[in-house]
Parts: sequence; structure tokens; C-alpha cells
Amino acid sequence: MHPIERQLYLDHLHITQVLRCFERALEGYRNQPDGGGHLALILDVLDYIEVYPQRWHHPVEDRIYTLLLRRVPTLSALGLSLIAEHKRLEQLTNELNHLFSAIANDSMVPMSHLMRISGEFLEEQLAHLERENRQLFPLLARTLGDPDWQQLERECGLLQDPLFGDRLRQDYENLHASILTLDRNLSLTG
Repeated sequence: MHPIERQLYLDHLHITQVLRCFERALEGYRNQPDGGGHLALILDVLDYIEVYPQRWHHPVEDRIYTLLLRRVPTLSALGLSLIAEHKRLEQLTNELNHLFSAIANDSMVPMSHLMRISGEFLEEQLAHLERENRQLFPLLARTLGDPDWQQLERECGLLQDPLFGDRLRQDYENLHASILTLDRNLSLTG
């Protein structure tokens, strides 16, 4: 498996962990809006989604869709749909980041609106990951060869994940610790 392909698989696992952490922080925020550090954690999640998945993961997947479409033209509806989903997810992330940043700056945002957009964000992110896992990833090994992966590497390179990579970015330390705690708690109860 090429390192980019391996990284995409790992990214989906990690993004799911981040989204689970967001879900827990959102639940905490809903129950305790003025305390508990939930707002800071939510902002860290949204920042991470903007910094890594939106700047490296999605653009690489979009390039892969383009390569797949050249090989298997019958996938055009799927490829175009997934690219459109990336744009929609970026819009939702940006909107949510704006709302929570406004709250952090003491602006009033109706809780019902905040929870509706947060629910859409979570639902659409998780559905998108599942769709790619089920429909796109199985095609990679069957369709792309070494020259394709080498071309992708030349075009996109490999980017170190600032949350799960070898070097944890300092401003993600709290998010990283929260994810580890959540995973530990889930493994104890599961």
C-alpha cells in the first residue's frame, strides 16, 4: 500500500475520533455552556478540521477522484458527488467555526441554531467518511497503480498530520489528550 493511500485510511480513522470528541464536547457544552472547557475543545476540533482535512486530505481525495474517473468513467456521478460533499463540509465547518468563535467573543447565538448546524455537521461528516470507506476506498487498490500514486505524491506530497502525526502541534495538546481519554473510556465501557 502506498504511503498516501495508507495515510488516507488513517485519516478516516482519526477524523472519526475527532468527530466523536466533538460530539462529546458538544453534549457537554449544551449541558454547561459557560464552563467545563467544552467551548475551547470545540474550537480546537473545528480548527483541526480546517487545518488538516480541508487543506490536505480533501484535495488529495479530489485528485484521486480525477484519476479514477479517467480509468472508470462510470464513476463520474460518485466522484462529482464526493467532490461536492467536500465543498459542503467545508462550508459547514466554516459556518460552525464562525458561530462558536462568535460565542467565544461574547456574541449571542441561539442554542437551537447552534445545535442544528452542529448536528448537520456531525451527520454529514460521518456519512461522508462512511460513503468514501464503502464506495471509494475499495476501488483504490484495484484501479490505481504505482505510477498513479507516484504522480499523486509529486502533486500533493505527504503532509504530517498535526494532531496524530509524529510531531503533535502544541495548540492541539488539549484535543489530543481529550481524544485519548475518550478512547480509553470507550474501551473500558465497550
